[in-house]
Amino acid sequence: MCSGLCTGGLQHSGALLGIGFVEKAYVDPLLAPPSRRKPVWVPRDTSHGVLDPITNIWTVYSGPGGEYTWVDEPGELETFLQPQSPALAERSARLAEWAKNQVAKNYAKCLGKLGKSLAPGQNQATDILWVSALEGVDATLIAVTWRHESTFNYNPASNFRPSDKGWDVGPLQTATTVYDKSPFTDSLYNPFGTVFSETQSFNGNPQQSLIVGARALAEVVQRSKSRADAAGLYRAGSRKPASYAIRAAEFTREGPGYDAFFNCLKQ
Repeated sequence: MCSGLCTGGLQHSGALLGIGFVEKAYVDPLLAPPSRRKPVWVPRDTSHGVLDPITNIWTVYSGPGGEYTWVDEPGELETFLQPQSPALAERSARLAEWAKNQVAKNYAKCLGKLGKSLAPGQNQATDILWVSALEGVDATLIAVTWRHESTFNYNPASNFRPSDKGWDVGPLQTATTVYDKSPFTDSLYNPFGTVFSETQSFNGNPQQSLIVGARALAEVVQRSKSRADAAGLYRAGSRKPASYAIRAAEFTREGPGYDAFFNCLKQ
């Protein structure tokens, strides 16, 4: 399991991978290496005539009936990011730069504000600050959820959901059966990945997964009574399971430390 010092945050993957871009693929045949070129037989009329200057008679030769030409096979499949919403992409990049600068400036001096709450790594703190500003979701709610869902891991294994046969996926262990749809996935291209396994790591985009999780939390907040209530509802789905009370208590206990920490980072 990943500790709070795991990498994988915005410093490594870039905020432009977060929102407003879609992944495309292309093949550039001009860049195909010589080893990938192949001869292709092209049928064509190769007949030609030869005039005998003495007899003045033309003799026509049919020739081979075609010829080989060298054709470039497609090169390696490459991907690139195409702006889906330039305005969203620009806003995402601007907020990511702000979050990165704030954490770089204040992280060390703000750690003491956490008290007994587990410290997120510098990358994680940057991502939380960024996603919070981008989606308008409370940073402490994201932090407590991430801390207890995957211990600030960017690529945790998934958890099977027997109740609806789905999976809890990514850093915030977001339910595929509930949130893998619009509007939660709008403007994102790989928030849930393709590997759903309790033994294999998440292979989607961690930042996009955090965005989906934040949007899920925002939806829960709209029907909750408090932040602690929202934390419990996100975890358990309702107020009946014991896991609801456990998560609500975790938020009540750790929330003040994370509040102080993120308020300090913003200064």
